[in-house]
Amino acid sequence: MALFRIQSLPAALLLTAALNVAWPAVGRAATDQPPAPELASDTSDTLNSDWRPAYDAHDWDKSLAVLAAIIPKVPAESYDAAYVYRAEALIYLQNKNDQTLGLQCLERSLAIDDRKHYFPQKDVQEILYNISQVSYGEAVTAKDPKIKRPLFDRTTQTLERWLEHADLRTLNQDNFYYVAVVYFTLGQGTELGPDQKPDKAMTEKALTWLDKGLRSVIHPRDSFYQLKVAALYQLDRYKETAECIEFQLKQKPDNKNNWQELAVLYQQLANSAEEKKDKENAFRYYVRLIVTYDRAQKLGFLTTPKDNYNVVAYYQDIDQYSKACELLEKGLKGETIESTPQNWTTLGAWYQLIHQNDKSVQAFITAAELFPTNAEIEYQLATVYLGVPDEPKAFEHIKACIAKGGTEKPHVGWLFYAYTAMDLQKFDEALKGAQEAAVAAKKVNATDAVKQAEKMEEAIKASVLDLENRRQQTQR
Repeated sequence: MALFRIQSLPAALLLTAALNVAWPAVGRAATDQPPAPELASDTSDTLNSDWRPAYDAHDWDKSLAVLAAIIPKVPAESYDAAYVYRAEALIYLQNKNDQTLGLQCLERSLAIDDRKHYFPQKDVQEILYNISQVSYGEAVTAKDPKIKRPLFDRTTQTLERWLEHADLRTLNQDNFYYVAVVYFTLGQGTELGPDQKPDKAMTEKALTWLDKGLRSVIHPRDSFYQLKVAALYQLDRYKETAECIEFQLKQKPDNKNNWQELAVLYQQLANSAEEKKDKENAFRYYVRLIVTYDRAQKLGFLTTPKDNYNVVAYYQDIDQYSKACELLEKGLKGETIESTPQNWTTLGAWYQLIHQNDKSVQAFITAAELFPTNAEIEYQLATVYLGVPDEPKAFEHIKACIAKGGTEKPHVGWLFYAYTAMDLQKFDEALKGAQEAAVAAKKVNATDAVKQAEKMEEAIKASVLDLENRRQQTQR
């Protein structure tokens, strides 16, 4: 389902909500309680005199150079080092678009704080969220599976740490959606390598967070419903998937993709019911499928020749051949269904099935006029006339079939030729047909057909001999 797959979130989207972190005032700790330790005076002076002017002037290279020069001058486990690494990270991520270096700096800052606990919880939460998002962005763009796995592990580790202290009341739509996307991605498994199997537990987690996000606002974003549809589909919960799309269509009936996806789902539900020999549900879902097309077509969707033929086929699936014939004939004549030999012969065969031989004959005649070199149509016409019965017409069209190249299996056409000619007592033609059938059957090792042709030849010769004996007796 290649269908119902979502694209990986772009890095810009991943960072939009996460990186709006205000800079703490230089020289003092953040105001959260308990207060963070203050920067060393030398570090504070350097930031004020050299770094701040460069940063305000958007001279990112100089800003980074100033920060890099501070690191060797401060203790490795100091608050200054944690602060500077975090400052470097935000410049790399926000201004230099270097996710790799930004991630490395964030992790260094967090590693120091994990041991020394310099930052208030609010800042730790921001760092964890940033690391998770950047790790995810790096993971989905990495091509080497050996690199992907550690990045995804880092994504989930930091995300789950962040969730431990997250206040759901303060989360926005971006937060809920990001958490769901991470779990959905891991649930699919494809991002981790071609041999990775889907993880349904992860997909279930994605659904949990999607539902939380959907309940968090009055008018959720469409992307929540789209991802929920994809997750439900991934879990083979087709009925719920269809219900979710139906809800979306009530809100926005002009969404073409939703109509297509809904049709696919009802088709799958119908097929599944058929496989289980559940005729009642199969019928119900085919009806829903037909109604879905009807609703969509009234809005101008699902109106291609292929779509129109699909509706015809669904009526056939529920044994409504009269309606199927009506729509197929209307579509073929109105050019809303592709006019092909196959579609015309299907129409003729269905009319024959419901014992409307006149319409069947007319469908095949029209097809023969449209496709004058098509031998198969002539063969179908011959079979219809034989069933009417009208042997002369049947023989006329089987001759036309042979003249146009014969049937796909030549011996089949020649046997029909022989049988029809024999019924009309055209024994020379019948004998020719039986002999040609035997030759054609031998070429493809059709043993039964060879025997059938040989028996036919014997029967024809016997009929000729019997007819000759009767004539002689009559003359006496």
